[in-house]
Amino acid sequence: MDYLELIKEIWELDRVHSSPQMREAYSKVASFYEGATLLEYPAGAKCGAMGSWAVPQSWKVNHALLKGPSGETVCSYEDNPLRLFAYSPAFKGSVSLEELNGHLMSNPLRPNAIPFHFRNQYRPWERDWGFCLTQKERENLVEGDYFVDIDIEFLNEPMVQLEMIKEGETDKRILFVGHFDHPAMINDGLAGCIAANEVIRRLADRKTRFTYVSLNAVEIVGSTAYCSFEKEKIKRTEEALFVALAGNKAPFAYQTSNYP
Repeated sequence: MDYLELIKEIWELDRVHSSPQMREAYSKVASFYEGATLLEYPAGAKCGAMGSWAVPQSWKVNHALLKGPSGETVCSYEDNPLRLFAYSPAFKGSVSLEELNGHLMSNPLRPNAIPFHFRNQYRPWERDWGFCLTQKERENLVEGDYFVDIDIEFLNEPMVQLEMIKEGETDKRILFVGHFDHPAMINDGLAGCIAANEVIRRLADRKTRFTYVSLNAVEIVGSTAYCSFEKEKIKRTEEALFVALAGNKAPFAYQTSNYP
């Protein structure tokens, strides 16, 4: 199996901040790349400036289904993880179309696309249940009562990340970071992680002055946790490069940080 086949195996998994499918995806990557290790941070642990972030609980979806007035299935989590708001709380009951519309997301500018609702991951104090539809699907909804069945568990399981290290002559580190989360997506995150991992793999038999590291991280909270709980590694990090949109058919582009 090559890295493209690896991507095919994991890209559709529900890679939210922390979930059983996220752990499954990380485990597959760790099995593929020799020397890759999984990092774990306990749910609820405070990190970042003044403890402003907390490691999230694991979000387990047992099932999620939206049915129309005639009993027809409007959408299902089993068809596509993007259908359900990430970190949606549980809810079961009948709602009117007017009430349902307050729990739907669609994009009029992309009428055939299923959007990604991720806000719940960053606002655990006001999570809202809901579904994502294409704009065309939403426009075809009829008046009546809709049945919602969202069965969710929040588990105190650790958040996982993945690290690959190519040791150099010095322990000073050059860090390549990619965002591993974003369910059912490749170019936004996953492609950058795999590209970074391939850099480390292809440097394995070469003599290097610096130590090179690939970090497959959870966006924002994962990087914050890494900086908080891996302080010795951070102290030895000379530079970091965020690898994004690695699947684009375009020339390489380099953008410097706003910080000196």
